[in-house]
Amino acid sequence: MIREIRKKLVVLSNRSPFPQTVKDYIDHLEKLDWIYMNLKLDGSPLTRDECEKILIGEPVMNGSIMDHVMVQKLDELRSQLYDLSDRGIDVGPELIRIIAAEAGGESSEFRKSTPQIVEYGYTPVLPSEIPSAIKRFAVYSNETDEFENPFEKAAGIHNRYLAIYPYKDGNQITARALMEYYLLLKGLPMAYIGDSEMEYNSMFAEFCRTGESKPLAEHLEKAVLDRLELMIQLTGY
Repeated sequence: MIREIRKKLVVLSNRSPFPQTVKDYIDHLEKLDWIYMNLKLDGSPLTRDECEKILIGEPVMNGSIMDHVMVQKLDELRSQLYDLSDRGIDVGPELIRIIAAEAGGESSEFRKSTPQIVEYGYTPVLPSEIPSAIKRFAVYSNETDEFENPFEKAAGIHNRYLAIYPYKDGNQITARALMEYYLLLKGLPMAYIGDSEMEYNSMFAEFCRTGESKPLAEHLEKAVLDRLELMIQLTGY
């Protein structure tokens, strides 16, 4: 599948630059998918259509005030991921602080207690262990391997960060943002995780039990291939 993805990237590169209307449409689809995915995986009842209405400035009755706020925050976070990736910033403590602040966590202080994460059946590292765990995470995230599978690495970044659970809030969104950021650094589009919240949680719960990131990696690979196929269709004028 990776070989097929590389072929599609070449096709799109040869078609670039796209007309502005096509670029805007693709950007809107990606933005909407990113926002809807994160809200859905965090348990929001909003539909994709309702997310789109909020995105363009229309309030919806089914959404809470926090849902409306998060649509805006997620839109801003996505733009920031692209800006940071253009600058080629490594995945490290400073990048984590920037993303965590946008995702709803505390930008300056790690959590002071150790929560039991019920949906994962998992207890993260102790507060005193967080700084060293973040340093190890940064080393892992920036290690390079000529034969590395970018989807396995992206899934590993997501799972290893979430296993640390360094902040009181916003850890899930931050984990997904770091995962997507790594894909951007590798020249790949952001991946839309279409599973339900329960299925998504089960993939991380399996990592907690076995240390295996393959289920999420395979999902990312398929999602990126689907995105590239759609982009080829939209640019096939």
